Amino acid sequence: VIGALGDPDAGVRRAAADAVAQSTATGQGVAAARAALLARLGEEPDATVRGQLAESAGRLRHEPGDVAATAERLAGLLPLRGAVRGLFFLARQPAARDRVGAAVGRRLQEVATTVTHPDDVR
Repeated sequence: VIGALGDPDAGVRRAAADAVAQSTATGQGVAAARAALLARLGEEPDATVRGQLAESAGRLRHEPGDVAATAERLAGLLPLRGAVRGLFFLARQPAARDRVGAAVGRRLQEVATTVTHPDDVR
């Protein structure tokens, strides 16, 4: 599934990002999935795919040592809708307690107070 993250079709890439996260539901392959999703974020030209990549990265089960790096990466994509959702899913995990970071919290608060319409978050 990871190979489909580079497909020429944006719809396939979005579906692949979701499938990569879903494939780790048993806890296997999480590190490889996180690495692939975050690597693709750096080169993805389509905003909707970037959003799905960010959301999927946040959905992955995280170890405490991985939380801060993922949170910082997703916070850099705010106010992208998928980044907001990814940070939400990440912050709900037990491993994320006290590890998301104050800078990420401030950036989320800034987005929450400046976005005036749902369409502003893409």
